[in-house]
Amino acid sequence: MESTRQTKPRIFYTGSPSGQDLDALTDLGDLFARNEPSDLRRAEVLWVDCATTRPERYVPLLGQALSAGQTLVMTHLEPSAHDALEKLVGTRHDAGVTALMVSRDMRASAPSSFVFTVLDAPAPHVTPAPAPAEDASAPARGMEGEWELHTTHLQAPRSQRDWGRQLAAHRAQRSLSVGGPGLIPPQGVMYGVRSLVNHSRTPITYETWPTTKGKTQHFELDYVVSYHVYRENGRPDADYVVIRVQQVTTHPEVLMVDSGDAKGFWQFNLSLSCRCQRDVPFLRTSPDTTTDPLFSVQLPVLLHVKSIQNGSCRAHFWEASHGPVTRATEGWAVSQRYEPTSKQMTWAHGHFAPWDSFDVPPTQVEFPRFVPIIYDGNRVKSLNPLAGATVTVENCAAWRFSAREIAANPKVKFEEFQQQNLVAFANPTGSGTSKKKLRVFNINLDDSLEFNLPQVADDVTSPCR
Repeated sequence: MESTRQTKPRIFYTGSPSGQDLDALTDLGDLFARNEPSDLRRAEVLWVDCATTRPERYVPLLGQALSAGQTLVMTHLEPSAHDALEKLVGTRHDAGVTALMVSRDMRASAPSSFVFTVLDAPAPHVTPAPAPAEDASAPARGMEGEWELHTTHLQAPRSQRDWGRQLAAHRAQRSLSVGGPGLIPPQGVMYGVRSLVNHSRTPITYETWPTTKGKTQHFELDYVVSYHVYRENGRPDADYVVIRVQQVTTHPEVLMVDSGDAKGFWQFNLSLSCRCQRDVPFLRTSPDTTTDPLFSVQLPVLLHVKSIQNGSCRAHFWEASHGPVTRATEGWAVSQRYEPTSKQMTWAHGHFAPWDSFDVPPTQVEFPRFVPIIYDGNRVKSLNPLAGATVTVENCAAWRFSAREIAANPKVKFEEFQQQNLVAFANPTGSGTSKKKLRVFNINLDDSLEFNLPQVADDVTSPCR
């Protein structure tokens, strides 16, 4: 964010004058800290330090800010702060979320539309592998020479707490709810939208190869997922339908190693999963499994609604639809996988040509097939250009929740899981040792939101309630 006075946001701060964030805010924006009602009306941002703000102030403060279209920043969240936000917007984050930004999407068609950015930035959790079945020191069977295989699992950090950058990014993305115009229902249909945006920048320092020792590579991932919640008010007992649309973009940096001797780090697989914590089957999902260089995302759902027709409210069927949206992934494929036990749907996007990472994953047991594909003698072959390029993918899913089930328990939790898989490999010359090396990284980023479906979809202004 620029430091000039003209571009500094006007921030209404509530909390102790000695609060942890106050010093940073004096440089970030024009600060109102007197807590006068007129200051709140003049501000663009309401900043609530939950550690030093009285809980009874939460609901009136947050309600005024969100209804006025201000950006809400909440830090040091504790249970009563989560309760207050849930009361206002019908949405709850995990208790581990201690900082977030919230905005009302003023340009959205839904009367109830909010965008969240989670700001927690825990240190990445690193668990070295390999598993016992893939001994890193053991040579691959039937192959000449020795090999080393290492697998490292990283938990991607959430958005780093550079307050200026994050506030500017959130305010730029506040209308970033995804989903086409076909998801906007006719007047009178009750619905709402909740969107979650996130940005992760995961550092990897590779100390094994002399050519890369001490260098750090970053992999960035941006995603936005929007949940469109509809009340089927054309039914006597209103069922609820949730249509989820997600867009994910990966941003690899310039590769540290790109030669005939070594290549790393390259993305070869991006897996995106979702599920709801109810025993409810998926109503529809997209895209399907395909190896086509152009894959399409499309989802239609027929709803029984009541809307304004010829001046009065009438029940009829209306089709909510998203797409078709075409994405180009030349040399990559997408595989849709459903896990019945966990009720989880996964879209695995992966390197397909000239190396099929689905059929021949980079594991010790697959070395006899893997090596001729990747290596030409002692030289590493070229990979598909998307392995080192920015890639955007999309997917969507839908569920229907019965009126009886929601009446018994209106809250439904949705979970999101992203895994970015990277590989680096070299021959003895490129690695500086007598062994051929293979290094695999799995970067994981998880999120969840719990919705009170009737509260999210309720529209007090609808003439067809």
